[in-house]
Amino acid sequence: MITNIAQQYISRIDQAAAAAALEALSAQMDEKDVHSGGVLSVIVEGITVESSAVAVSIGTFPREKVLRYAFNAHEKPRRVSARMNSNPGLNIATASESAAPEIGQYGGSVAFTGPDGAFRVFVSFSCAQPEADEAFCYGLGVKLGLKAPTISIAMMQSALTIIEQFKVVR
Repeated sequence: MITNIAQQYISRIDQAAAAAALEALSAQMDEKDVHSGGVLSVIVEGITVESSAVAVSIGTFPREKVLRYAFNAHEKPRRVSARMNSNPGLNIATASESAAPEIGQYGGSVAFTGPDGAFRVFVSFSCAQPEADEAFCYGLGVKLGLKAPTISIAMMQSALTIIEQFKVVR
């Protein structure tokens, strides 16, 4: 039995289907800049559960970039968490809200609430366009049954449709 909550969530994601869905979503955003892989991370911050984090590489992408993508996939949710913790009254839920590309900080992470409200779950992806990363994360979180934040991501409905079409979440 898996006791790591982050691992429980990530184990429900079909990685091959996720890569195909990402490619379709990425192509919708920019036909000339299509991505079919990258690093996906799920980070759980517990109140009544133990905090945990796990990351996996999915699909195909230049392997010399794996360390950079892994770093970004963990940096994004940590940045969102820090902003949420230091500004509890603000409705902060995405990495794009604090993105600073000039210093290597991008969008591509969404903060969700666990089903019972006792923990936060950050779904983060790094490799595609930041908007595609964030829409992809939003779609994954919703399909994983997490409580989604009220945010406006232009591609989120498209991401949900694509993730359902490719049967990414078991």
